[in-house]
Amino acid sequence: GDPDRAYSPNRCNCPIEFDNGGVHSDSGVLNKLAYLLTDGGAFNGRGIFSMGVSKVADLLYEAQVNLLTQSSDYADLYTQLNQAAINLSWLQTERDNLEEAMRAVEIGGLPDGPTGAMAATVEGDPNVTVSWTNPAKVFVSAVVVRRTDRSPTSISDGTVVHTGAGTSFVDGPLAIGTTVYYSVFAYHGFDEFGTAYYSAPVAAPRVTVGVVPPDDALTEEWAPGAFDIVNTRVTYLPAPNSDRYIVCTEPSTSLGTNPLTGIVILAGVDDGALTVNLSGGNTVPLYGTEYSTLYIGTNGYVTFETPDTNFIPSLPAHFDQRRISILFDDLDLSAGGFMFLNEEADRIAITWINVPEFGTTNLNSVQLELFYDGMIVMTYRRVQAAFAFAGAGIAGLSFGVDTPPGFLIHDLSSAIAGCSADSDGDGITDFEEGLDDPDGDGIPNNADTDSDGDGIDDIVEGNVDSDGDGTPDFLDNDSDNDGIDDIVEGNIDSDGDGTPDFLDNDSDNDGIDDATEAAATPDPDGDTIPNWLDTDSDGDGFSDELETAFGSDPYDAAAFPALPLAEAPVGVALALLGIWGIRRTRRARRRLDP
Repeated sequence: GDPDRAYSPNRCNCPIEFDNGGVHSDSGVLNKLAYLLTDGGAFNGRGIFSMGVSKVADLLYEAQVNLLTQSSDYADLYTQLNQAAINLSWLQTERDNLEEAMRAVEIGGLPDGPTGAMAATVEGDPNVTVSWTNPAKVFVSAVVVRRTDRSPTSISDGTVVHTGAGTSFVDGPLAIGTTVYYSVFAYHGFDEFGTAYYSAPVAAPRVTVGVVPPDDALTEEWAPGAFDIVNTRVTYLPAPNSDRYIVCTEPSTSLGTNPLTGIVILAGVDDGALTVNLSGGNTVPLYGTEYSTLYIGTNGYVTFETPDTNFIPSLPAHFDQRRISILFDDLDLSAGGFMFLNEEADRIAITWINVPEFGTTNLNSVQLELFYDGMIVMTYRRVQAAFAFAGAGIAGLSFGVDTPPGFLIHDLSSAIAGCSADSDGDGITDFEEGLDDPDGDGIPNNADTDSDGDGIDDIVEGNVDSDGDGTPDFLDNDSDNDGIDDIVEGNIDSDGDGTPDFLDNDSDNDGIDDATEAAATPDPDGDTIPNWLDTDSDGDGFSDELETAFGSDPYDAAAFPALPLAEAPVGVALALLGIWGIRRTRRARRRLDP
């Protein structure tokens, strides 16, 4: 499991807090070099002849005692082993053999490679564009290699998808949602030993085909002693498109879920993880993907792709897969404290109670609530973690495509103070409005006083759903579902009944619903008054209400109502006509009354 070359996928590249940067776990590279020089053999496309134990021991001793320093790395080892061979008066053939062995284990001697490798996709697009900058020195071609599980470490470690002298390549079509990794190599022909000469790999950040990560990761990294949200509840609410979140904070003196009604998990375990399969068909959404299985880590996080027991918080570790970190730190459950799991009707809650930080008596009590509707709540009641051993503590959301380019740390303590905040003063909270921009005016709902662009202020429309179609009025362009756009009906009350037209299904109070009138021949009498506002739509002197009552067509001037003159006394008929005329006159006045 240890690496046998510098770019092996087994290479730890650990932070200094772990194994002093990996001096033991990564020592396999030097072990392999010593073996090849001593016993000889073929490795990584190169052949090395045996030089025996004594000669190789002398070489390594010279470098160890006289040339290397306490801070030396593998690049320094490459330089100093060459110098040690000179100091020991090695022959040129012996020095060439040393060079071959060091190139085989990739600690040096490799040609210049490309820089700045990037991979990018467009939402819903099955293609990925890989770009890079070529080395300044003359080379033969750039080679792009792809894998779906990790970054390729050699040209044979994956699928070669491009060879050429350009600086970009479009790979696809690929299945949308596939995670892909690319590495770019520079090929410099054959070296002086007749071996194909490739640079070290330059890995591009991994990408999910057709899925664009959010522009704000809403993640904070605390330095030792800098934690600043004790007794605080942090709430993440997804926007309707589910790939962005709005976050707010509010004071909290209690947990949202009583942990004692749940079950104890991972008792006495340090650096452990528990697989949880949600019951009853429930799922937890994160960035638009629904998960029925999640993995709870003792070190202050939940992951969604694979179990994780990493106890060294860092941004690369946080962002390496879909993850929610509440207090990513080296928490030692084996030294005390409890973890509880609650599955409720609307959420799953994970609670850490008085769990100490590793090697200290610093106790921490926090709760993570994952609601099935997508809301995420983190409550911090007691946080004494100093983050001294790990050098940092992390909380936030991970989209799972490596640390986002240009990532900026989010200050959770400066998030919207109070989850009832109303940035645009329209009476609808920022949480309820979210971050979408349905009217395309470049202003998100929480800052837009006319979110649907219908000319009616959100504060007038409100966060109600008048027509019951599932869309609140402030986002609905047909709030009364009459087939007429709110921007056309407007916030006026044409019939004076106290209901504005955009909420009135009979705006002219003629007994015919607006949807029916809007579907009829538009403005048959040519008076520029639409049917749904015109009480005499065909202009024949008979109101739409009367025509409808007597089975006539209110939109056809040639069709007259069958008034009951033959069957009724003349006085009754005249009375009917008189009443109708009075009502018509009053309606006309009402329509003209400013």
